[in-house]
Amino acid sequence: MNALSIATKRFHTALVDDSIALVQELLSSQNISFVPVVDSCGKCFGVISAKDLLHFHHEKRNAIAEHAWEICTHKIIEVHPLASLEQLVELVLENAVHHLIVTEKGVIKGVISSVDVIRAMHQSHMLAAQVG
Repeated sequence: MNALSIATKRFHTALVDDSIALVQELLSSQNISFVPVVDSCGKCFGVISAKDLLHFHHEKRNAIAEHAWEICTHKIIEVHPLASLEQLVELVLENAVHHLIVTEKGVIKGVISSVDVIRAMHQSHMLAAQVG
């Protein structure tokens, strides 16, 4: 099992200049907890999570006037499509993140949540139990 086989390949992105209100609407309407923020070339600039939006609103900032680039987390944990499940687990734990971005040559190929990693671990253990 590798990163690309685990990743969600149909994902949403926000543009760096999107308003926070638009990003919030995207997360809410699509029932997702984070979104990669991309520049005009499609390169990942950062990520915005539900936690980032909670901090934003706690500070009583203006969701219409501020943009995605202003609040996104720039600590992007990118993984190669062939990264192993073990490598994904290590990255999630070492970096204390809930989302990984699968990229190849700067292009986003998919996204992986910590729940996706847990699901893959469960499937891997179930397969091992059937074989053994």
